[in-house]
Amino acid sequence: MAHAVTGPFDVIVFAEVLDLTGLSELVLARIQNVEGVQKTQTAVVVTPEVLRPSSSRTRKSRSPDPA
Repeated sequence: MAHAVTGPFDVIVFAEVLDLTGLSELVLARIQNVEGVQKTQTAVVVTPEVLRPSSSRTRKSRSPDPA
C-alpha cells in the first residue's frame, strides 16, 4: 500500500512488531540500512487497551515523606 506524502518526510512506514526489541531490529538493522536513508524518526502508537489501567497495573499514590 502506498500513499502520497507531503511535509517533512519522504516515506512513512507503518509496521507492527511484537515488542521494542522487534522495533529496534526493524529500524536499526533493516530500515537504516536501506540505501539513501539518512535518518529515521520513530513514533509508537499505543492502543487504548494498553492505556487503560487494570487493577494489577494501577499505581497507588504515595504519601509524601514527612519532613
